[in-house]
Amino acid sequence: MKINEYRDVPLHQHLVSLGFIDFVQSAKKGHLFCDLGTDGTTTGPADGVYKRIRDLVRSVVPDPRVQPNHAWRYTFKTYGHEAGLSELTLDAICGHAAKTKGQDYTKVTLRTRIEAMSNFPRYKLGSTETTS
Repeated sequence: MKINEYRDVPLHQHLVSLGFIDFVQSAKKGHLFCDLGTDGTTTGPADGVYKRIRDLVRSVVPDPRVQPNHAWRYTFKTYGHEAGLSELTLDAICGHAAKTKGQDYTKVTLRTRIEAMSNFPRYKLGSTETTS
């Protein structure tokens, strides 16, 4: 959920094979990655999650010119372009607004977004992990 709107998000098969579905099914009701703060919103807790991810990535990518969390979208779009996916499909997966009125009338189906995810490589996460 982003800005109080739910979206169908296609999962890469790598996340599925790593057990993400099991994680979701065994999680308590509510938000997956943070709890509500004392003010009833996720703003504070989500900022904490954001900071922990940023700090983890910063430990691997120390270049201060790189914005770690913002760079995921650039990487995703770059890999998508290299895989030959249309800008419309990539924007639909990222939840970006249509750039033209004509694109606004063209909806990218969940099936198309799921098929598009199979074009992305796996990330090497450890010495026993292989990429495909």
